[in-house]
Amino acid sequence: MKRLLTIYRQNDLNIETKSIIKRVAYRAIIIKNNLLLVVKSSRYGEMKFPGGGKELKESAYDVLSREVMEETGYRIKTKIRPFASTIEYAKDFKGEFDIFIQDSRYYFCDIYNQQNDTSYSGYEIEYGYFPLWVTLEEAITNNNAVAKNDLIPWLERDTTLFKFLYEQRKIQ
Repeated sequence: MKRLLTIYRQNDLNIETKSIIKRVAYRAIIIKNNLLLVVKSSRYGEMKFPGGGKELKESAYDVLSREVMEETGYRIKTKIRPFASTIEYAKDFKGEFDIFIQDSRYYFCDIYNQQNDTSYSGYEIEYGYFPLWVTLEEAITNNNAVAKNDLIPWLERDTTLFKFLYEQRKIQ
């Protein structure tokens, strides 16, 4: 899978350390009728791709199936198509490790038409997330207007991916 983006969240990171925690996440790119399915926060206003962290022994499909259902209410179809990955290096906000690595893997997914209830938990409830269909242009414009905030570190990552997808669609 091609890596599209590497982000270093702080300037003074020592990525040579052995004190590292790595999180692998899978994120769904769902486009239907030229609209993109995103999850939007009513607290900060940012839009992001639905998805989340891999749990023990889960496949990419398992994670995407679970997370897309929880965050959007839609079931994905079984054929998922790899697109690209990103990697982010940051200080571990819990202070347990020197470095936190976020490895995000993006897949194109198709969904069934019926939408069910969402089932948010933890920070997703606190941030007031809800699913929304938007154009890529709307997602980019929206996120460009959101102030950078350490509590939404995915803003830069997902906005960059929105822009990349938009440019690719213009080329095709």
